[in-house]
Amino acid sequence: MAKKPFGGIVIRPDAKLAAIVGKKDLPPSKMTKAIWTYIKKHKLLKR
Repeated sequence: MAKKPFGGIVIRPDAKLAAIVGKKDLPPSKMTKAIWTYIKKHKLLKR
């Protein structure tokens, strides 16, 4: 049996977050990665 990341914890995004990362339940690491991908894609990070 494969070990699940974070003990199998998943985050279910609400409607606003689902618009960014999708409606699928994600572990925290993949959720963070999806948010950063969105930020970079839409150039929301000011430098």
